[in-house]
Amino acid sequence: MSLKRTKSLQILCLCLTVGVVLAQQWWEKKPYSEWSAKQVQRMLDRSPWSTVHTVAVLNPGYYQSSRSTGIPPFADDSDYNPRMLGMGVQERLNHFHLRFLTAKPIRLALARDMTLRAQQEPEPAAIERFVQYTDDRFMVLLMTLSSEPPGADSINQYMSTLLTLTTPDLTADTSLATRTGKRVYLARYEPPGPDGLGAKFYFPRKLPDGSPFVVPGDKEVRFETQIQLFDIIPQQSWTPPQSRTDKVYGRFKLQKMIFEGKLEI
Repeated sequence: MSLKRTKSLQILCLCLTVGVVLAQQWWEKKPYSEWSAKQVQRMLDRSPWSTVHTVAVLNPGYYQSSRSTGIPPFADDSDYNPRMLGMGVQERLNHFHLRFLTAKPIRLALARDMTLRAQQEPEPAAIERFVQYTDDRFMVLLMTLSSEPPGADSINQYMSTLLTLTTPDLTADTSLATRTGKRVYLARYEPPGPDGLGAKFYFPRKLPDGSPFVVPGDKEVRFETQIQLFDIIPQQSWTPPQSRTDKVYGRFKLQKMIFEGKLEI
């Protein structure tokens, strides 16, 4: 082999190596035990395994004639500065945080979050069991809630709904679907509990015929459900309580949900 060809191959290998390094995401560059609080939140809300769906509810105490403005949550990777809160806010923003518990990166972020928030160091064995948790039968999606302003009446009402829902209430309108038309419906629902992880939606990994729900070549999976909000605060004291049904959904790009060389969902 000529010297010129050898140098060309060396340059090509170097370029490929650099390309792989540059393609690495931040969660691949250091162990989860070194993730910052900001990186943990980014994994839980703005990663291939998580997303946030926002529902706006009119603020009955709004008194300004002009519409409040603001940026949508998590529009980019910069720090998010929420709009000015208070009676001048026309809409209360209700955020539905959606994340796959059965995806290892999410469990790593939750484990790191527990450590960062704990007043005492969590038991390493318990953390390791949580991180290594697997479920061959179900994909489990978590749902937690937050709002602007924090603690808004509307988000408390959504939480009350999540606490009272049962699996039969949700089955017909709650599913995971691919772009190719495959769909699996909710198998089990667990309301938010003392573990602090949020509401849990269980979906079978296999279709009714026994074939896998997700196969190589699938590009996207979409979560969809409907949450009914009861007893919205009436605009006037003499008007009756209202109710509304909101569609909550999230899209996940399967080709990006690769962690440690395998699909995590």
